[in-house]
Amino acid sequence: MECRACGYLNPLHLSVCENCGAIIRNRVANIDFGNTLLDILHRPGYAFTNILFSEKKNLSFFLFFVSSFKILVINYILLAFLYHTGFGLWSGIVLNFSIVLLIVLLLTFLLQRGYSIRKVKVRQREIFAAYSFSTIPSIIFLIVFLPLELVVFGEFLFVFDPSPFLIDPVFAYLFLALEILFLLWQAVLFSIALNIIRPGLIKNIIISLIMNIAVYAVSFILFSYAVEINRRILLGN
Repeated sequence: MECRACGYLNPLHLSVCENCGAIIRNRVANIDFGNTLLDILHRPGYAFTNILFSEKKNLSFFLFFVSSFKILVINYILLAFLYHTGFGLWSGIVLNFSIVLLIVLLLTFLLQRGYSIRKVKVRQREIFAAYSFSTIPSIIFLIVFLPLELVVFGEFLFVFDPSPFLIDPVFAYLFLALEILFLLWQAVLFSIALNIIRPGLIKNIIISLIMNIAVYAVSFILFSYAVEINRRILLGN
């Protein structure tokens, strides 16, 4: 953020100019989750401005942890659909979370370095917090629609024997459409946050889509690879 008094370009999280000490904006100490959640639903630009400006990124890691369960569910479903295999629940949770965390940390680091080259002063923790709060649509889907999927399809959601598309094709395609819409909503939210850091709507939408696709695709590839190694070890024993 540029200081109106001296023109110095300050990092987003600062409310006082590093150069001259002038007040450049109102101080945002913490993120109020209730208000932020409501703001993300109806005025996301305002919500992500407060998230990026906040001095303490409270709840961002918790949201990231919860949203990783959504990726775990997708990975289990894809494994059942493609390979008719799975992974132990608790070991799967730990493995999936570790994989997703490493991917997101790497991608947010690369984004931060890209901004730094362009003289935009933003910390990796701001980008990570923005990504974490952008996953709220995935968390909503996990809480609201996954139980409904389990009611409709039961254990066949994760074993595909028979496929949910054979059990009840109307609901299967409905849930698939909702899944895609909520993932697109997540990508749009993250692009809004990136647009606050550095304006450029089309470019930020592309970056957001690439990052979200990369998180899901790479996590599935690594997760399925770990499952295959585990299967070979068990067969070897």
